[in-house]
Amino acid sequence: MKLCKIIYKYINEFIDEEKLIEELVSLKEDLREYTEELDELISKIREILNNHSGKMMRYQYTYNLVINNELYLKLANDMTNYELMDMITSYMMVHNVPSIDQELFDELVLEAINNGKSPKEECWRLATNYSRYNFNFQKIIDYFIEIRDVYYLGELISAASEALDIKSIMHQVIETKDYKFIKAVRDNFVINSYIEKEELDIFIEELRNANIE
Repeated sequence: MKLCKIIYKYINEFIDEEKLIEELVSLKEDLREYTEELDELISKIREILNNHSGKMMRYQYTYNLVINNELYLKLANDMTNYELMDMITSYMMVHNVPSIDQELFDELVLEAINNGKSPKEECWRLATNYSRYNFNFQKIIDYFIEIRDVYYLGELISAASEALDIKSIMHQVIETKDYKFIKAVRDNFVINSYIEKEELDIFIEELRNANIE
């Protein structure tokens, strides 16, 4: 998994080629059985640096090299759902995320909820990283509503508003019949900024009917 995390950092430009080499060298102690493969990869990266001076050219050649590296592909394929979730949520709103489908995304959400170090944060980061991929975030919405977390519900709406049905979320909040929670959602500035006036009027009317106003 360490190799996958290092390459993930590189392809998302958190480290440059020199730092990539440094981290790969330090990894040899942990992956002694793959010393030959790591040496070969390091050698090829150094060759790219020697042959190309432009930053973008170095990145493009190194990017293609590392994501097609056999050792990387093998270890990436062996990652558990927890390891994959942990790697993805180490950063947010990156431009190169693992290619996954809706089914695996939902499994990663459940992994975060059930086994994550910080479940709410990890669920939110999964959403921010895949907000451009037309995924359904219903499991995350259900989780935030179930635990009555207004802050993270608002952050989710803020980060992935174009992928969400805000009106449906508001109705789901109302259906909890937890009016303390409903009022907290109604009063949340971030959430209110994404609610259409017509929808907000309906929301407030529900509160009036419940004698909360």
